[in-house]
Amino acid sequence: MPTPVPFQKEFSDALRHSPQLRSFSLTKIYKANDEEMIQTANRIAHQNPNIQKFRLRYFQDSWFAHGGRHAKQIGKYEVLAGTDGLPASLLAYEWGVRSFGQPYSRNYVQPLKALKTRRSSKSSVSSWCSDRAWSPKPQNSCSASLM
Repeated sequence: MPTPVPFQKEFSDALRHSPQLRSFSLTKIYKANDEEMIQTANRIAHQNPNIQKFRLRYFQDSWFAHGGRHAKQIGKYEVLAGTDGLPASLLAYEWGVRSFGQPYSRNYVQPLKALKTRRSSKSSVSSWCSDRAWSPKPQNSCSASLM
């Protein structure tokens, strides 16, 4: 019996049918067996070189939960091209909530060749961060924004 394909892989595969698409936002309910958000972002950038910017939002509760949805993790990504013009790395801003409700945020550059590894060599990007209008927990204002 074949192994079930994760939703994130199916979604990335479906994006191939939209070669004119340059940016998008995906919101989904988080499941415990979901791959890490950066792995999903890597897959999308690798498989869809036309995509330039995108957001991924994972929520903890079902859509019909009493009291509204609660964000588990939000990621904002920009694909950076290499000298050959192909996707080489991701500029990433991620915000989320840890197991005991402690919020976190991080900015880093993720090389795309690291698809199979867990978060490799994070580089801090001081000139880039989320803008106040987008970030659920803004920490400071920046002049640069992705979308």
